[in-house]
Amino acid sequence: MKIKHDIISPAYHQVYFTFSPAEMQNAYRLVRDMYSLEKPKSKKAQKQLDEMVVEHLEGLMDEEIANLDVIAVSWKQFRYLCETSPDQGLVVICQFCVLPPGTEIHFPPKIPTELLHVELDQMIFEDFVKQLLTANHFDYDEPQKKVTDRSLVSYDLRYMQDDFLINHLENRSISFTTVNQKQFRLFLNKAIGEEVVLDNDDGVLVKAKITGITEKRYPPLSDKLVAQCRFLNTKTVAELTDKVTEIYRYSTIVMVVVDYLVEFIWQTQVFVPDEFVINHFYDSSKIPTKPKEREVFLQGLNKYVIKEYLLSLMDLNYRVDVQKLIKKIQEEYEFDKTLFFGSKSFEDYPEYLERHLLEAKVFQYCLDKGIVELPK
Repeated sequence: MKIKHDIISPAYHQVYFTFSPAEMQNAYRLVRDMYSLEKPKSKKAQKQLDEMVVEHLEGLMDEEIANLDVIAVSWKQFRYLCETSPDQGLVVICQFCVLPPGTEIHFPPKIPTELLHVELDQMIFEDFVKQLLTANHFDYDEPQKKVTDRSLVSYDLRYMQDDFLINHLENRSISFTTVNQKQFRLFLNKAIGEEVVLDNDDGVLVKAKITGITEKRYPPLSDKLVAQCRFLNTKTVAELTDKVTEIYRYSTIVMVVVDYLVEFIWQTQVFVPDEFVINHFYDSSKIPTKPKEREVFLQGLNKYVIKEYLLSLMDLNYRVDVQKLIKKIQEEYEFDKTLFFGSKSFEDYPEYLERHLLEAKVFQYCLDKGIVELPK
């Protein structure tokens, strides 16, 4: 493997990695041996093997970058100049942020304790309980006479041109939580059997005939229900409330502390991300062009980048018993997973753990150094 290290700016570097055909053959052979794989006999199997080889190569490149006399910060961008193959060489460019030489990030001597007074948000708790009951199938649908902003509406669709039926779709549904809220408002205060005109463009009339109106209902929370839901081994309403309060308080305080430090570092201007760093984290073509909007946007983006540097540096330089932190994060994950039950965008546990562990380390450092004193 040949390596060429380029300094694009004091805060942004790139490394060229060149793998010879022989090294690529060895990489493919090593991965197949590691996982006891035969030579792929289909395109799908070949693609899976290619992805495993890429993961192996990026591990090797990470090791080489770690040996450089720089501190790499946050994630790395790997750019492959050709497809991976056991039959040819490979050139990869890895671009990444570094801590500029001589940069010193100072923390405040104390974070005001009054910022750390956190009470459980009752609306969040109520939403959590509803989602917990839904996840455990204790919710039920109650028929309604008219559509409200809490209704789930069932309807049939008809597409008409003049007096001719073009198309007919049955058993559609819509609620206020769906993407098209403007369309849902057309159903408000309507009853079963009534029709709603959804569209009338190009001579095609689209009508929805309401076939059902229901509203989600939940039984009163009781010790019996809590025990059946088995959330983090809680067995009573009091235990559930205390556990949720504890999780919410911890996660909120961690967020407040990290955000305070980012604001403090940004105000002191000890580190100002350059254009290469900004472009690493965000597509410059999407940055607003109007002066005021651009200023506000770049301010927020600069703080985001500072946060990435802060988390990476603390991860590199501060050692802590992560098992204690992981237990907290596991509970936080279970809370968030329940609160956002059914959300397809909710991240998997490994990604969640990695991110939240970095933030928890910063918070623990502040506790250990006396920068944070929790209110009693």
